[in-house]
Amino acid sequence: MSDSRFLPNNVGRYTKSCVICEGDVVEQRVTVVYPDRQGGQRVIHNVPAGVCQQCGERYISAEVALAIERILGNPPQKVEEIGASDFATAV
Repeated sequence: MSDSRFLPNNVGRYTKSCVICEGDVVEQRVTVVYPDRQGGQRVIHNVPAGVCQQCGERYISAEVALAIERILGNPPQKVEEIGASDFATAV
């Protein structure tokens, strides 16, 4: 069951059956990554989304997408360091 204190109105407006594989879609919290204009990335944790239990396809409602747009329009709340490797030099 979702905690509605943290969700925009009507957050669960996504399909209940996956359009890719017809698996069950359940609400979960996910982390999403978006490119920023400076060539970096913006990370948003705990985004409510529908996630297919069979193939992993994610569904985000229109309300959540609008909230993400607002978040991306503001400076980040915190800065996190992310470790990275170059595949070509790591193998």
